[in-house]
Amino acid sequence: MAAPLRLRNRYFALRHGRSLANEARVICSAPKRGVLPEFALAPLGREQACAAGTALKASLGDAARPPLVYASPFSRTQETARLAVEQLGDGRVEIVTETALRERYFGDGLEGQPDSRYADVWAADEADVCSLPSGQERANGETVMDVAARLGAFIARIEAAHGGREVLLVGHGDTLQIAQVVLHARAAGREQPSVDEARRHRSFAMETGELREVQV
Repeated sequence: MAAPLRLRNRYFALRHGRSLANEARVICSAPKRGVLPEFALAPLGREQACAAGTALKASLGDAARPPLVYASPFSRTQETARLAVEQLGDGRVEIVTETALRERYFGDGLEGQPDSRYADVWAADEADVCSLPSGQERANGETVMDVAARLGAFIARIEAAHGGREVLLVGHGDTLQIAQVVLHARAAGREQPSVDEARRHRSFAMETGELREVQV
């Protein structure tokens, strides 16, 4: 019988600092748009990223080994990771770009729309995390369970390769909410969260620039 799942590492989640897309109040979730420099950090976001790095340094204390840092490929997360890591003052830290941490894609019909539309997405999530609403607007978007699957596979890779490490995940609002659900499920011995757990991903919501140790 396989050994029960558990977490062998200590995880921190860092949502990107306030971005230019946040300032414009538009949805930017498409992978090809998200990497563009016009969707990087706003001035406040850079301040938030630096503050998060300082907070992380305090949390790490006298850790003998540097943290493992993984960041979404989007420009706002890459910049957040770079600024946060600079505050650690440890040249051994490497930022690894990880596509599993990219923003949840909300669909062609919502790309570039006002961010007030997130409320529609989250209302639909509460009803169904396994499929998308009918219609073309979100036809090629990702469900909560789609995102949970890619994050679950990514976390399984970390857990297989490392033990006793501090791990920083630099990502996006929905992605990190769902990542926390996945980590809690794994700590409870399951590879993936239940539908009911996934439906409550908004209970793990984070502010821009927020650093949080994942308590499981």
